[in-house]
Amino acid sequence: MIEDFLREEPDIYTPMFQYERRGQEQVRKLAIQRYFTSWINRHWEIIEDIFTQEHLAPADQEQIQKSFADVFRQLLQKIWVSRNMVHNIDFMAELIAEKIRAMDEILLLEGKMNRQLNKLKHDYEKDKAIYDRFMNRLGEGNQ
Repeated sequence: MIEDFLREEPDIYTPMFQYERRGQEQVRKLAIQRYFTSWINRHWEIIEDIFTQEHLAPADQEQIQKSFADVFRQLLQKIWVSRNMVHNIDFMAELIAEKIRAMDEILLLEGKMNRQLNKLKHDYEKDKAIYDRFMNRLGEGNQ
């Protein structure tokens, strides 16, 4: 996470500005939570990479994986998951992946809604200008 901050990763900094308008606080929090959830989930990928690179014996891999799962479970308990849901680590990995997918969909929907709102504002201003021109021509014709 520190490296991501130092490298100024867009996943961290973009939501701070993209969702800074009043009324977007919840979307900004969701985007930040999405980054944090992805960051947590990447730790499993890192462990798998270590197993591949180090060519560890299966018993060593199992011990490291068990220790990591215990630490991971404790972290999740402290963050957002109730204790009775953290016993099956495969379930937790799927839960995290599903949470990331849901957050992605919400963020995409929010972006689409902003584009539609901007289009409506543009159409309103355009229609207003056309109406004003028409009324001005109509007024000039009556003089």
